[in-house]
Amino acid sequence: MSTDGAVPCTIFDVPFTITLECDATLTGVNMLEPQGGVDPDYELSVDISDPHPQTRLLRWRLRRRDGASFQVKGFNVQASVPGVDLHRMWVPALNESIGKSDMISLPWGIDERSFVSWSFPFIAALSRQDINRFAIGFMDHIETAAATHNCYDEDAKIGLSRLYEDGPMETTAWEETLYVSRTPVHLFDQVRQFARTYDQVHQPVLCETPDAVWKPVWCSWYGIKNDVTAEYVLDNAPHLQEMGFGSVIVDAGWWVDGHVDEATGHYKANEKFPDMPGMAARLNERDLRVLLWCAPLFHLDAIRENPFISKHMLKSVRPGVPGFLCPRCQPVHDYVRRMVEHIIRENGVDGLKIDFIDAGAADLSYACTADHEHDYPTYGQAMEALLRTIHEAAKGVRSDALLEFRMNYTNLVTRSYATSHRAQDSPLDFDHIRRMCTRLRSYMIDPEAGREGNVAVHADPAWWQPRDGAEIVACFMSSLVTSAVPMLSTDMRDLGAETRAIIKAWLGFYNERTDLIMFGRHRVLGTDPHHSIFSVHREGEAVIGIYTAALPGQLEMPDPSVRRLWILNGSGQDRLFARLTGIAGGVIVVNRYSRALELQESQSMPVFEGGAVLDLRVDIGGALELRVS
Repeated sequence: MSTDGAVPCTIFDVPFTITLECDATLTGVNMLEPQGGVDPDYELSVDISDPHPQTRLLRWRLRRRDGASFQVKGFNVQASVPGVDLHRMWVPALNESIGKSDMISLPWGIDERSFVSWSFPFIAALSRQDINRFAIGFMDHIETAAATHNCYDEDAKIGLSRLYEDGPMETTAWEETLYVSRTPVHLFDQVRQFARTYDQVHQPVLCETPDAVWKPVWCSWYGIKNDVTAEYVLDNAPHLQEMGFGSVIVDAGWWVDGHVDEATGHYKANEKFPDMPGMAARLNERDLRVLLWCAPLFHLDAIRENPFISKHMLKSVRPGVPGFLCPRCQPVHDYVRRMVEHIIRENGVDGLKIDFIDAGAADLSYACTADHEHDYPTYGQAMEALLRTIHEAAKGVRSDALLEFRMNYTNLVTRSYATSHRAQDSPLDFDHIRRMCTRLRSYMIDPEAGREGNVAVHADPAWWQPRDGAEIVACFMSSLVTSAVPMLSTDMRDLGAETRAIIKAWLGFYNERTDLIMFGRHRVLGTDPHHSIFSVHREGEAVIGIYTAALPGQLEMPDPSVRRLWILNGSGQDRLFARLTGIAGGVIVVNRYSRALELQESQSMPVFEGGAVLDLRVDIGGALELRVS
């Protein structure tokens, strides 16, 4: 067969095509049969395994028998998923960068690029209940790929393509590994299955995570933005220590704009931080680790005329790409290494918040046309090497350095290069924060591996208007602390007594149950795009969070082993009337808690045939605790 043509086949009863474009012409070879024939000039090996039920892993390797090089122009797979109970599509990338419009309905089309610093190549077709109908993914997440979908009437055509932006790839060996699954499980269980398969294939070594990454974080940004000062940070410090925070991020506004030094980079503390090492030391004395914001490849407007910067700027064939240092240049890697080392050592801080690696988004994967040497053959390989450089530079100064990445460049590869990965910007919207963290946790967290085998997922910094009432603050906090490692950006100095009590109580709730929240069995129980009803359980304790407008009429114990269940009322109703089923016991003690988790009432209730009817008042933003005996 010629590899330039589409090869039709069927996988799990779904029509499928596979297209490999290269300068090879294979005769008598079937890309889905390990013993599909022998070509006189090329050797094609096909390894096929079934790592999970109704899941197939196909690995192709193509090489010339004489060892000579050949060209690969593209690779594409496409499935025609029957449009039966088909309601949504899911890709890891957040549409429109922030992603507030995805997972609402079945779109007409999707065309999402990915590479190592932007999403990863995976797409799933979903039922109305968000059950996987068909999912495909590539195992190589470094090089550029695209996930596509179009649907008009009968079938949904989902596809993955490997893109070669600089022209055909010259190689002596081509290989690709494809994941295909029709396992009928919830979307996020399917994504977890894909992530664990990736780990089996690649055996990644994850970034080591100090204990601080699992503790609440305070970020200066939303509360004061660029006006941040050392005084502001230090004035907040005693409140942060009291409330159980573990680290502080000094966000944008701490450096001299327009400063650049080829030996140390483009970040130097400004007059608002006259003694950054002293400030960091005082925060450390309060058991608060300190991170500084930086964008190693970006934030160049004031220094673009510098000879080194101007020479190494990326120039894309795509219009509108912002000023960005080209990661394909080795001198840029050397510059970034010196910069990272200098920022941490010079300022005495514990780590860095790495921002804007995704500036320009997927357009950056197109060919760079700037007049400078490209030492790395592809953008993906270059960016992966640069992220490794940042990691090695930081850990070289401090073995326990903290590194935070943002969601767009959080994926199965970058777990090796950052200690924490944060949801996208959405400070006022705790529903969207929960949505993003649910998504992130599905592929970033391996629950069975615990703290030693994971890097942390952090929420976006929470920030609310001062006039927001206790009800809103309590709902915000209860959602935030059960979404991921909580992060706040609120000025803690002038909080009202009730707001302070609410924040402190819910942060305490998280700190006491970190392993339950981060590594428990997490289930989404509703079908709305914000995952507004969910449960998480681990070792006999569970949480059910409810953030719909109305409380549901029936709830189920997440597992028969649960002996302590928390029901968090983030709804718009202050009375819970529901039947709770699946109780493995004869009596339950129900404790009712206020928005600040103060005990208000306790009562016992009988269990009949594994169920009990709850008819109780509970504050909006409050909680019930049920103990089974």
